Amino acid sequence: MAEREAAIRDRAAALAAQKAAIDDEIETRLKSGRERIAAEEARSAAADRNRPGAKIERAGRLREVLKERDGKLAEAQKAQAELIRKQRELDDAKREWI
Repeated sequence: MAEREAAIRDRAAALAAQKAAIDDEIETRLKSGRERIAAEEARSAAADRNRPGAKIERAGRLREVLKERDGKLAEAQKAQAELIRKQRELDDAKREWI
């Protein structure tokens, strides 16, 4: 029984480490994505400032960026939900053996 509890604790620690790693990776990707998007938008705004139809094109690009961000957010939320589910399974298993 002690071995099983140790295995559960080890698995819980591994999941916590995975969750932290995923959180860090998501934060890093979001930060670099934000910086890239801000730079692209600054260049675009400077180039398009006086061009006719620029606002419509910019709105289209912003919609694309928003769609991309929504996809990334959904992916991150799925990963987080999976980690939470695994953590709950570990907690349930731990309760069963106590």
